[in-house]
Amino acid sequence: MNTYYLRFASEQEALAEFDSAGYISTDGYSSVITASVDHALDVVGVIYNDDAVYDPATGDIVTPPTPMTGWHVNLKTATLPDGWAQHVVVPTPPHRVFAGDPV
Repeated sequence: MNTYYLRFASEQEALAEFDSAGYISTDGYSSVITASVDHALDVVGVIYNDDAVYDPATGDIVTPPTPMTGWHVNLKTATLPDGWAQHVVVPTPPHRVFAGDPV
């Protein structure tokens, strides 16, 4: 299995891609992002830069961190779904990894 770090333009785009790849299950009442023996998804969502400014005396945030572009998901699978190569990014180092994956 390979680990892919993915960045989508938005959560809505990611959910549409998950649905088309068969990664969402609907029971008539709700929809759930699924995992199986073929894949595992780690929905990271928005990642923030390490650029917040803090008041040195109080530790309060003076300027909040800025969000990185996109909506992020980690995927562990043998084969990347068709059309998803455009979403692959190579973070150095990754912000979050699957247990057992190198950091």
